[in-house]
Amino acid sequence: MDPMDPSLPPPPAGTEGPVACKRHPDVQTGLRCVRCGDPICPDCMRPAAVGYQCPDCARGSRQEVHQPGRRIGSSAAGFTITNVLIAICVGVYIVGVVMSGAGSVITGATERVLIQQGALDPFRVADGQYWRLLTNAFLHFGILHLALNMYALYIIGNVVEAELGRIRYLALFLVTGWFASSIAYWLTPPIVAVAGGFQLQVSAGASGAIFGLFGAFLAYNYRRRHLAFYANRMRRMLMLIVLNMVFTFTIPGISWQAHVGGLVAGLIAGYAALDGFGARVSRTAALVASLAGLLAISVVIVVMRTAELQSQYARFIGR
Repeated sequence: MDPMDPSLPPPPAGTEGPVACKRHPDVQTGLRCVRCGDPICPDCMRPAAVGYQCPDCARGSRQEVHQPGRRIGSSAAGFTITNVLIAICVGVYIVGVVMSGAGSVITGATERVLIQQGALDPFRVADGQYWRLLTNAFLHFGILHLALNMYALYIIGNVVEAELGRIRYLALFLVTGWFASSIAYWLTPPIVAVAGGFQLQVSAGASGAIFGLFGAFLAYNYRRRHLAFYANRMRRMLMLIVLNMVFTFTIPGISWQAHVGGLVAGLIAGYAALDGFGARVSRTAALVASLAGLLAISVVIVVMRTAELQSQYARFIGR
């Protein structure tokens, strides 16, 4: 690893000579924030449990103070994007159950109702209903599918949201979810053979976007791996991803295409977009450029797949 590479976080304090404080460029300092690694001068130092933090990290730490059983601070009222996303998924599930009739609480909405609500039906997407590439992330097949995804979203979502802030977090969730659906649309056969005939493959679930959060969190901590706190979080997330990938490829009915697509998008966003390269002021520009790049790639994929499905459908009708 090149220690002079400006795309990587600075090394720990004490491994190089004095550098300019990130807030006061005219002040040279050998001190660094123990959380993000940025250089800080005495005026910027904020005491932490261990060492000193920069004002930004110190402010974030105050918002993350916990009491037993709940977070206090900015999220004390429970208003986080993560909680809103969970509430939407649960609400949509309940609506689907009601539309499907009594006795469907465990099994969830019927396939017909899921398609009405916005599940990823490849032929309807090819017919111009591209919004399904996003709405399917809020739909689930049964209570177990919903519970597992919402638990994962609650655990990883709150951590990522606290690190990135609401706007960047929401953009990350939506873009990686869209990208995951685009990959599933591209690589998943629209119809599969089953006993007695053929079956349409309908996709739904928030797992593609959740894998996007997994990937972003891994890359985010990887770029700070010179600090023990982030290195430990990186290792734990890597183990969690490996475990989930084993389930993805061994349990029938799971869309590995969406999981892999979301993970790849998350890794790209987490490494390139969330911190940027070079000067710290490039973060916002890198975020916009990287997410826009992911969207552009997904649009190309969707256009190509749509043309392919339309051609297949035309040949089928022409027989």
